[in-house]
Amino acid sequence: MTKTSRHALEVMKKYRLSDRGIKMRKKWRTSKKGRISAKKTSARWYSTKHGKEVTKAISLRHYFGMSIDEYKDMLKKQNNRCAICGINFDDAYRGACVDHDHSSNKVRALLCQRCNHGIGFFTEDISKLQSAIDYLVKFGEGGG
Repeated sequence: MTKTSRHALEVMKKYRLSDRGIKMRKKWRTSKKGRISAKKTSARWYSTKHGKEVTKAISLRHYFGMSIDEYKDMLKKQNNRCAICGINFDDAYRGACVDHDHSSNKVRALLCQRCNHGIGFFTEDISKLQSAIDYLVKFGEGGG
């Protein structure tokens, strides 16, 4: 880096941290043109492979307390398949969902979205799930 470019960076940093710089950035962000620009920039970043990975890592850490490496290990242990129906996550709509116990927040396994929603719709109640199985068997529709 040349002396001139280093000086330019220092001047820009000083301006950004000055009252005037802060005021101008706030004015830009609250203007219509600034808001549209910010939305386009963030949408562009989140749609990149890196943006998606960072978002996934942040979500896993925030909601389940697990790292992206732990998530990838679970995928590998399950052979990239749903723990209930066995569908390959590459073929499943929206990939893998982290299934967890809502009372203890303990992660159980990775499921496809259909199986995860199914368990959720039955409020994780084994007796309700058993009643649904009995119902399907009774009417001969349990073959899948």
